[in-house]
Amino acid sequence: MSLKSDNRKAVLDFLRSGKESTIADIEDETRISKTTLKKILEYFIKTDLVSYAGKGSSTDEGGKKPDLFVLNRKYGYVISICITMHDIFSAVTDMSNQIVRTDSIPIKKNEPLDKIINHISSITERYIHLSEDNERLLGLAIGFPGIADAGRGIGLLAPNYPSWGINIPIKERLLEILKIDCPIYLENVNRFQAIAEKEIGIAKGYSSFMIIEGGYGFGGAIFDSENTRRGGNFLAGEVGHMVVDPKSEKQCTCGAMGCLNALVRVEDVIEKAVQGAGLRPESVLFKDHAPENLVIEDIFSASNADDPFAMELMDEVIDWFAIGISNSYAVYDPDLIVLQGVFTGAGDYFLNELRRKAENMVLKRMKKDFKIEYSPLGTEREVVGGATLVLRDYFEKENLYSD
Repeated sequence: MSLKSDNRKAVLDFLRSGKESTIADIEDETRISKTTLKKILEYFIKTDLVSYAGKGSSTDEGGKKPDLFVLNRKYGYVISICITMHDIFSAVTDMSNQIVRTDSIPIKKNEPLDKIINHISSITERYIHLSEDNERLLGLAIGFPGIADAGRGIGLLAPNYPSWGINIPIKERLLEILKIDCPIYLENVNRFQAIAEKEIGIAKGYSSFMIIEGGYGFGGAIFDSENTRRGGNFLAGEVGHMVVDPKSEKQCTCGAMGCLNALVRVEDVIEKAVQGAGLRPESVLFKDHAPENLVIEDIFSASNADDPFAMELMDEVIDWFAIGISNSYAVYDPDLIVLQGVFTGAGDYFLNELRRKAENMVLKRMKKDFKIEYSPLGTEREVVGGATLVLRDYFEKENLYSD
């Protein structure tokens, strides 16, 4: 790009936070002269990307109140839709990646692909209908629950949805139905979650990290050098499919026996707790609950209250998590591992024991800096990550900055 385009991009990048800013604020950040900034802001106001936002506060000396400028959040919007094991979660975000509206549609186990496509199409059309006349749809992001070829928009395999088959042309099918004039992005949903962690989560200051999603499996994604890794076969980060117990009788959704995915499921922890009711009646788990009414949060609370039986239940999960995380450190050596999903509610006992065990499994004699933290993000992380990807590409388009 030319110097003019570079300067325009620097200004728009600064305003993308959505904060109302003065020319002096922008000058401090970009080091572009006030004269040039005035011309740039005039250009973006004409294109409708920037709006005049009134007057700011006067200086301590009582000088003239400065003009305020802000990114026009209603210039365009992104639709982000993620398929999980239990629902299709969707959102609309504005130009500053703020969520405007969300929706969730429950889906059945192994829901047929045609129904999924129809749901996505209906959600997209409804959001388009609800948008304002002057808003532009900048892109549609689809979080795929499995291995995805993002470049071709193909879902290669969704282990939790075996009826879908392989090499599923998601993007092609949506284009046939929707006829929308904007990019469609398809990516593994875990990678969307990693992008969100970098954008608004605990990994904001890190260039190399990994997310682990636990609860209904053991999903992962790797973020390195400002992007997520995909790998030659799009398998990078699929740590849940590491076989860690070949003799296990537990079958993973991928078909293999003894994958991490099959060994850290919430429903198995609850089942073991229920089975232990007769043997461990002294446990606080059974003082206020009938065994059949137990939920995972009850086990979390009891383990943090030093209940021996609850701690034993958690220890088994911690052991498997530690194996997965220590192996991940040995292979990828990230600066940070971020835990997402159900087990972020497990509290101090789970996290402290996990840190201790994982660090002791890899090169015990070597001093290491293992950072394992809970994610502060909720279910919105999936859709925010997808929208981030769309907006990142949109703001890289050269025609935004050239006459």
